Amino acid sequence: MFRLQTNGAAFTVIKSFPLVNVVTGTNVDGATPEAGLVLAGGTLYGTTSVGGSGGSGTVFSLGTNGDNFTVLKNFSALTDFTNSDGADPEAALIVSNGVLYGTTQYGGAGGCGSIFRVNINGTGFTNIYTFTGNSDGANPVARLLLSGSTLYGTTLYGGDSGYGTVFSLSTNGTDFATLHNFSGSEGQEGANPCAGLVWSSGQLFGTTQYGDSGDESHNGTVFRLDINGDNFTTLHSFVDSEGFYPDAELVLSSTTLYGVNGNPSGTVFQINTDGSGFGTVVAFDGIHRLGPDGGLVLSGGVLYGVTGMGGTGNSGLGNGVVYRVATDGRGLAALEVFSDFNGGSAPATGLVWSGNMLFGTTEYGGTGNQGTLFQIGTNGSGYAQAHEFSFPDNNGVNPDGYDPRAAMVLSAGMFYGTTRYGGTNGSGVVFRMNADGTGFTNLSSYPGGSLAALAVSGTNLYGVNDGIFKLSTNGSGRLTLYTFTGAEGNNLLAGLTVSGNNLYGTAAGGGASNAGCIFRLDTSGNNFPVLYSFTGGADGAKPTASLVLLNDMLYGTTEEGGLSGQGTVFSLGLSSVVTPIPLSIPGINNAVVLEWSDPAFSLQMASLVTGTYSNVPGASSPYTNAISGPAEFFRLRAN
Repeated sequence: MFRLQTNGAAFTVIKSFPLVNVVTGTNVDGATPEAGLVLAGGTLYGTTSVGGSGGSGTVFSLGTNGDNFTVLKNFSALTDFTNSDGADPEAALIVSNGVLYGTTQYGGAGGCGSIFRVNINGTGFTNIYTFTGNSDGANPVARLLLSGSTLYGTTLYGGDSGYGTVFSLSTNGTDFATLHNFSGSEGQEGANPCAGLVWSSGQLFGTTQYGDSGDESHNGTVFRLDINGDNFTTLHSFVDSEGFYPDAELVLSSTTLYGVNGNPSGTVFQINTDGSGFGTVVAFDGIHRLGPDGGLVLSGGVLYGVTGMGGTGNSGLGNGVVYRVATDGRGLAALEVFSDFNGGSAPATGLVWSGNMLFGTTEYGGTGNQGTLFQIGTNGSGYAQAHEFSFPDNNGVNPDGYDPRAAMVLSAGMFYGTTRYGGTNGSGVVFRMNADGTGFTNLSSYPGGSLAALAVSGTNLYGVNDGIFKLSTNGSGRLTLYTFTGAEGNNLLAGLTVSGNNLYGTAAGGGASNAGCIFRLDTSGNNFPVLYSFTGGADGAKPTASLVLLNDMLYGTTEEGGLSGQGTVFSLGLSSVVTPIPLSIPGINNAVVLEWSDPAFSLQMASLVTGTYSNVPGASSPYTNAISGPAEFFRLRAN
């Protein structure tokens, strides 16, 4: 959260929200404030869409000088997308007589969002309406409008056609009414209103993000209707040259409405309340200012707003500006240009320790904003960029790769790691760096966009992409050991664990139940068995982390499944793993004979190779199957 004077002076950050716990999604204050602020009596009130003690966002207050930050409400955690009080408040609040009113996009008893009220001191929180996703709408993301004792608002989805609604509700939670159901472009009225409403002389004005008034442009509209829902009118349907996808609230001055379009580079537009006088106030140039993301503030004939990108600097499209422009289009100026990342940003992987220094990676930051390798002393001193990945060309190609998403590994005084993108083919690199942070070297391009850490054994590196590859630590001898087909595992996200001549790993998908599996492969690329297939039940599902091998026992985690559905920690004893055996299927005349050697395995059949397999009743080796009817697929499964 920031403040600055209307002439662009005295820019000050008054509140920085802390990071959320990557496992629980929680923190103390909330995170990712996506909505504007409301000011009442020298205090600012706002929302965060995530974080807080429940991980579902917060309502907060803060003094205009940055003091007295207080969390007024922590929205509770979701269970199967529902909770008692709503989740993900993305809209600005409104305040009246010491009460704040707002919306949540998700949560509530039906998982479709809610309308709430809470006193400005944090007491008296009440969910006054929960959306069902039916004719009342679903997923409100816009600020409410208060007139008298009636609240007016929009939902992004739901309604009779699924394109959103306009609704009204008394402040005590009674008399909910759907004033309008959007039907999309076929209804010649737009679709998916994601901005709040404006009131004037008994009429409501707003925008739809998509749809049109019958010209099939699907670029969004400006609309009007009476406060009782009558006389709905599309005032304007945007065409490409005017910008498209208006997703911010309008502002009204006398009989003129002002708004913003975010694409392609963005515009500020105006239109009279009777639908006449449409015009572009200013069009952004796509370099210095790009994509107005928020609504406008009007004061003294001057409009103020923000853009999500643009501005000067080295980070490609820039990090956005605060701008001002007169209502007649003159005097467009950037009051504040948000600075480039001057260091790393978004460290999403673990650290590696060498000497008294810690080394790690960041996804973003550096002079090209493509990620960095950094080092920092174990006492917190000596932070430095060991390497800043370069900016790619239009084909995603650069010499050193970019977007490192996996932890580095240290072996024999060398760090080894991967990038997800870049390199000579645009699909990532394997790199090496000295343990003191010097000597960055691109060992090999085109690992296939790795998200996983490497494993090192002797002079060989082992890594994963859509399969498993091997590479010498000097960059030579790249070899694909195994390629996944989907049935035995896919969506390989975790690293490998190497022990002797065997590699052990997990796949987040595939396996017998498509819930992931644990596999083994020898270092020559042969003898690939699936050691365990997760069912998605009590054992978990979607293993996405590396395994730990200790005393003939593998340990790991699953991201989903388990008794609570929130994942598991598991172990698998290698001595208990049943080694798969071959299934022989010779053809004899008009039949096939299926033979296997171990009665501890059952024969299973499915109509599709990726389908659901079930035991063949009474089948024992040899089993004869006539060639008739539709195709059938067979496999063996350990009892």
